[in-house]
Amino acid sequence: MERVASGLKQDPVYADPESPRVLDSRQLDRLHDRIRDFRRSDGGGGPVYLSLVPQTPESEAAGDSGLFAAAVHAKVGEDGVYVVADPDDGTIDVYNHGLRLDSNHLSFDLPDSVTLGDSRADEADDHLLGERLDTLMTFLDETPRTDRPQSESAPAPAPRAADENTLPPLFATDFWPGLFVGAFAALLLSGVVAALTWGFGGLLRWRSPAPEPTHRLPLTAPTEPSVSYLRRTAYAELTTLTEEFTGRDEGGRAWDHLDAALLLVDGDLDRVRESGTDPATLVAVIVLARAGRAALAGDTTDLCCGVNPLHGPGVSRHHVRVSTEGVARRRLLPVCEFCRNTAIADPSGIPGSLLKLPDPSSGENRLPYYDVTDGPLTALPHGIARLIRKVRETAGVH
Repeated sequence: MERVASGLKQDPVYADPESPRVLDSRQLDRLHDRIRDFRRSDGGGGPVYLSLVPQTPESEAAGDSGLFAAAVHAKVGEDGVYVVADPDDGTIDVYNHGLRLDSNHLSFDLPDSVTLGDSRADEADDHLLGERLDTLMTFLDETPRTDRPQSESAPAPAPRAADENTLPPLFATDFWPGLFVGAFAALLLSGVVAALTWGFGGLLRWRSPAPEPTHRLPLTAPTEPSVSYLRRTAYAELTTLTEEFTGRDEGGRAWDHLDAALLLVDGDLDRVRESGTDPATLVAVIVLARAGRAALAGDTTDLCCGVNPLHGPGVSRHHVRVSTEGVARRRLLPVCEFCRNTAIADPSGIPGSLLKLPDPSSGENRLPYYDVTDGPLTALPHGIARLIRKVRETAGVH
């Protein structure tokens, strides 16, 4: 990153010298002209820094372009739009660090043809990056300006390969004596604990279902949940939020979440347990209720995992593969830490992690949640605030 930042201080376009050249001299000259014009533009223009650098799992940012851009911004020491274009896979990510530009517009309204490319870009050796970066500059020119500078939220730290892969020395302790005693005790204890946990825990869940701790959700949430699971979870989450909200004043983020969740069930908590409530609505209720409880605890996160919303909060946005058939389809989705690590280390594992709901037209096949409905849940990949807005628009509430 030091080399990239040093290069950007000299030239707003830095191309990794060890990667294929994807911009010819004419495209570079035009790009420099457009960056210079944008910097001089009125009403919110400023520097644009373009890094043509592969984002690999082995890099300092572990393949996370948001983390890479934030680190480069810190080392360059100047606010601006930081663009990360990967010459290997052709993806383009854009991050606003401190300019008076509408960051939501940059995050959500930038066309996939720019960020991911299309079939022509997939077939081209240069991924048509010159053409797409020129389109990006036009998009920046037309991006709404804001009264105050905006910046990306701080990304989560990259996973450290050493922490994930290093094991303690095998013979660091009294290995053999402890092995036999420990194995026998572990088997005995695990059997007793498992029996007690299954029986007592099952009884508690049956009598008084309670929300599961957030940190466990990515490990326990199903990818193809049954309707009964969604009803039970939605009821537990919504009743818990309602109880925690009791006695508090209406208004604020937590109230917005509770209000939207109640709108989805017409103000009747028991609706989530009725057969007429479709799975997509139940997922939206779960997401809103969990976000409302987090808001009561002071959490301001607006992202929910877009791979599987049942995983809970998102930590960053990432281009992920959502299909492995033919030309791999990709989408820019918020991801939880678990899915972010999967997207970096094993991109082909993401399609199998997508939340799939029953296809309303057949009732048998299951499709990714954003393809089975045209309701409010389709807004979730754009953030929980957008989901709330969509719920209110659907309900006719302003």
